[in-house]
Amino acid sequence: MLCAICQETINDCVSCYGCKNHLCYGCAGLEEKSYRRLNQDKKSAWRCAHCKNTKNETSINEVILKEIRDIKSRVNSIPELLEDVKTIKCELEELKDACNENNKRLDEFDTTIATMEENVSEINHIKDKLAITRVDFDRIHH
Repeated sequence: MLCAICQETINDCVSCYGCKNHLCYGCAGLEEKSYRRLNQDKKSAWRCAHCKNTKNETSINEVILKEIRDIKSRVNSIPELLEDVKTIKCELEELKDACNENNKRLDEFDTTIATMEENVSEINHIKDKLAITRVDFDRIHH
């Protein structure tokens, strides 16, 4: 990138909000340290000496007009964004309902498993009693 004033190659620069030119720190009349200490709002609103001194209302009006157009384009997308939000909200409700249904099914599944575990335990108990009964039966018949 070249400085708009001295035409030297620059890697780091100051950008003018008014004319959008890039200037080296020397041509901008700034010390690099001072510029780096500026907050982002001040950096983005910084204007070169030419833009500060110019009384050309047309360039200022053009900047304002561009900003208004940018805002208008953002505002025009709001209805579409609202529709997207409504769609997402509906999808979240459907997902919530599906999760609730799955939780209900899992609860039923847990109940079924608990019943089966009780049945297996009872079967094992009967199996143990049957084994004892067989031993007693074999003892009596032998």
